[in-house]
Amino acid sequence: SSPTRRQGDFTTRQILCGGIFSQFIVCPLIVNPLERAKCLLQTSQQFKGQIDCFKYIWRNEGLKGLTRGTTLTLARDVPSFCTYFLMYESLRSVIASDSKHIDLFTTAVIGGVSGMLGWAIAIPMDNLKNRHQVSLGQNSILSTLAGVLRQGGFKQLYRGATVVLIRAF
Repeated sequence: SSPTRRQGDFTTRQILCGGIFSQFIVCPLIVNPLERAKCLLQTSQQFKGQIDCFKYIWRNEGLKGLTRGTTLTLARDVPSFCTYFLMYESLRSVIASDSKHIDLFTTAVIGGVSGMLGWAIAIPMDNLKNRHQVSLGQNSILSTLAGVLRQGGFKQLYRGATVVLIRAF
């Protein structure tokens, strides 16, 4: 442990490894199938609920349907989680160096700022992922991206950013 690092502080390498490896386990097994169902439920009236949606995906698309968009979910979550945790730990470390105790309000502000920065990184991939996951056809990621760009250029990837950033805080 270096003299400037306090016990309990994480190194940048530890934070990045945690952000990366946690997502490579959680994302394909839990997050992505739930994201796929959420996107379909939000954009289609054909499903009675979550179970009906999962049955539809499994029956019509199989395992490939449940994993549709995993690459985009990873492309959204890995940089976002790494950014969030790096910012959170950096701010916490700077503030904690001035005092031994960080109060609840300060912790909440650190989390809010970190969440906004994490989502600022995630928004373009999140928009692309959502569009890709609701397409019931077999469009490639590049085909989905081309469609988004035709609809409004790169700014289309930031659609809804204000609401997402306010919610992230």
